[in-house]
Order: sequence, then structure tokens, then C-alpha cells
Amino acid sequence: FSAAVSAAITVYIMTRWGLPVSTSQAIVGAIVGWNVYSGSATDLGTLTTIVSAWFFCPLLAGLLAAILLPIISWILRKTKPHLLRLDQATRWALLLAGAFGALGFGAFFGAFFGASGGGASGGDASLTFLGGGGQLSRQLLDAGEIGDVKLGNFIFAFPGVETFHHNPDSWYKKGGGPIIDMGPYFFTMLVHLLGPAKNVRSRGIKVKENRNIDEGPMKDEKGIVEVTTSYTFNV
Repeated sequence: FSAAVSAAITVYIMTRWGLPVSTSQAIVGAIVGWNVYSGSATDLGTLTTIVSAWFFCPLLAGLLAAILLPIISWILRKTKPHLLRLDQATRWALLLAGAFGALGFGAFFGAFFGASGGGASGGDASLTFLGGGGQLSRQLLDAGEIGDVKLGNFIFAFPGVETFHHNPDSWYKKGGGPIIDMGPYFFTMLVHLLGPAKNVRSRGIKVKENRNIDEGPMKDEKGIVEVTTSYTFNV
């Protein structure tokens, strides 16, 4: 809990300062800090792998972009597709890219579970139960390597889409909000790992009546909030 709250506060502060921040970086740092405080061991090999990935990932993405751009440009010059066909192809490409990204990795941190018998614990940051993290977690549970699971928990916290989106109004209108937008990912993961829910209790509040837009042509305008924006659940 302390690590999760620390990570959430860190993400909020850095976002308000306008600094780029990753929730995965925040939660990893928070866990390392907790290990130092509690005297628990930190797997330096795993930590080195994670930090190395943070460094090499932008370089690899930049290299792939530099390779793909001239190839795609060459194909477009040769085929000269109609504007409408090009727009349709672009939409499909974006959809497939998003689906592929969701299948391979997750953003934010969620679906943590704890177990009795040796104090084992684990977590999965994937936003889809079809991802590698979710499938591995399912495999470990089925093999009995986790133990008798007593608790499932997920945390999703950030200041709001108005900090980066040029038109966030729809997110705060009736029919929108965090439960509709992000909730299905995490609820699906918990059900996938721990089974169907027998009882659900929740409370929610609307933190602000208005949200100040920080980016885009609507910058500094205030959007009216119609939905609950902060929830807590017992499932």
C-alpha cells in the first residue's frame, strides 16, 4: 500500500510540474524504497534488466521508426492510394497497432495479488488478460506456486486526461469517466486471475466540479465534470 501511494503521489507531482513520467518507473522506485526501509532484499539482476529496458526502449523505438518511415513513404509513392483509402488504411493501422501494444504490454500498475503461506506476493501490470503478464500469472496460480490467494487489488491513479488531451470534455460527460474508460481492463484481470465476484460494494466522489484544460486549443478553458471521478471498491 505504501509503495502504491508513493508512486501515485510521485506521478501526480511530476505531472503537475509538466515533467514526463512513467507509472512503471514510479512503482519500481517505490518498491525499491520500501525494500530499503523494511530490510528486504532487492533482486539486483531484475532491477538492472528493468532499468536497462527504460534506456534501450526509446532507442529501439526510434530506430524502428527511422527504418519504417522510408519504407512506408516508398510504398505510398508507388501505389498512390486515393485519399479516402489512405485514411481508411491509417485508421486500421492505428487500431492494429493499439491492439498489438495492448496484447504485448501494459501501462499503469494493477492486478496485484497477495497469498498466504510464506508471504508470497505478485503483480501484473498488463492492461489485458491476453497479455503475457496475465497469462503467466494464470499459469502460476494454476500450478499452485502462488499459494492460497486471499486478496486481489488494483490501483489506477493519475491527475486526469485534461493534463495532456486537447479535448477531454467527453471523458467527464455522462457515459464517460474512469470506470467506463479504464475499469474494464482491471476488473477483467481480477476476474481472470481470481474468479467471478460474489459481492461488489463501492463508493465514489466527484473531486472537482470543473477541470482546467492544460493542453491544445482549449488550453486554460474549464470543462464541466458530470461524472464521479474517484472510486473505491470492495469486490
